[in-house]
Amino acid sequence: MYAPAFDFSLVEKATKYRFTAVSLANGKEFTFESEVPWAPLSPIWESLPVGLVALTAEGYDDRGQIFGLSGTRVFYRAAEYNGPYVKQKSEYLYSARRALEFLYRLKPYQGWLNASLDTSYSLYCYPSKIIGAVTESMLIYSKIAPDSIREKALTIARNAADFLISISEPEGTPFEFFPPTYYKDYETLNNGLFTRAKEYQGQLMMSYPAYVADIYLDLFDETGDNNYYNAAVRIADTYIKTQLPSGTWRLKVWLETGEAVAENVCIPVKHISLFDRLEKQYQILKYKSALDRAFSWILENPAKTFNWEGQFEDIPPVKEYANLAPAGGALEFASYIFDHFNQNPEYLQLAEDILRFVEDQFVVWEKPMPRNAYLTESWITPCVLEQYRYYTPVDATATKVMSTYSKAFTATGKQNYLIKATELANNLTNIQDSVTGQYPTWWDSNPKHKITGWFNCATADIKAIIDFYRLNN
Repeated sequence: MYAPAFDFSLVEKATKYRFTAVSLANGKEFTFESEVPWAPLSPIWESLPVGLVALTAEGYDDRGQIFGLSGTRVFYRAAEYNGPYVKQKSEYLYSARRALEFLYRLKPYQGWLNASLDTSYSLYCYPSKIIGAVTESMLIYSKIAPDSIREKALTIARNAADFLISISEPEGTPFEFFPPTYYKDYETLNNGLFTRAKEYQGQLMMSYPAYVADIYLDLFDETGDNNYYNAAVRIADTYIKTQLPSGTWRLKVWLETGEAVAENVCIPVKHISLFDRLEKQYQILKYKSALDRAFSWILENPAKTFNWEGQFEDIPPVKEYANLAPAGGALEFASYIFDHFNQNPEYLQLAEDILRFVEDQFVVWEKPMPRNAYLTESWITPCVLEQYRYYTPVDATATKVMSTYSKAFTATGKQNYLIKATELANNLTNIQDSVTGQYPTWWDSNPKHKITGWFNCATADIKAIIDFYRLNN
């Protein structure tokens, strides 16, 4: 979407490089010259039509003699924002309330009224993510539901949280008090949802306990029950004990031994946010050093290298740049900076650069690249792709981009961020099921995706659209 530069080679004796880009959309040729073979395509970028482009760079001298080929590349010139695209279909808060009603009525949610985990929903095999989302969504619903339902919604939230606490690691183990990433080994295709929990039994992903701890604090704030506060603090304390000298944590570990599953490490934004909340809201100062070290690690690593690795519980750790993703690191870190722009104004440009990277690699405003493997003709644009290993439009990724655009607008006052956030918010109200109120997990028209979907994704949508409603009211 933004003008790229490619790692083409120097050509011996060459003093200049001629770049020739042929649009495969209309056959037109575009050229420019540069003194280096890695020059960005800025001189011709705005002229290139959307579509596949065949690029060649050749090295030559002042007399025009060509000495050799520097490099070639075929790439897709993506469409930049050219909206408006969709109109708001329903009022944002009303939309969120309907989505919450849909979740509340589901059998896997209703089971929690009796403190029962309904194993017909296979994604409960990821308890921190999914059961945590049940608590989070029903806590939100308990505040805006009809009076007859509010207490029941809060009961669901509490029972789900109590279950997570009950299955957490015992005191005295290497990761004491951490809730599990994987639970049981449910068959992988219940309700059409594929899982990998059976494959990863005995492993723990070190980012999810921080997510759960934040939910426990929300529940404590609402109920005053110290069990949830203590559970959150115990998780934070275990993070201090397990922090690496570098300032981050291993991405995945073996529960029994505490050893790393792979060399990959966390992008520790969830950890930073948890420590920051414990300090700012609850005046617990002992996490300041851990926070500062984790923040510094991000500044010295993905904030410089842009290796914003996708860190998902159902995707194995991969090599650098093999599976970049917008959420789980990039968007969260940019959001953290936007939220703290008064404290850290020097990082605002970095946050905007991260957001531009996300838009460039993952946002599809219109005209996605034709590619049968991803059924791009079924995508409902504008949308956002989840990760390189699953280059598919997913709702929670779109609404996290929407939220980050909103925070960027608040921090910078730049209207283009609000305009882009509005596009994604409006599309959410259009994609929402008009009968049930469901927020679909996938933003496409593929029939196989007409299923219940992921509770954590719907919860992320709900939080984002409520925040967007508040921003505009």
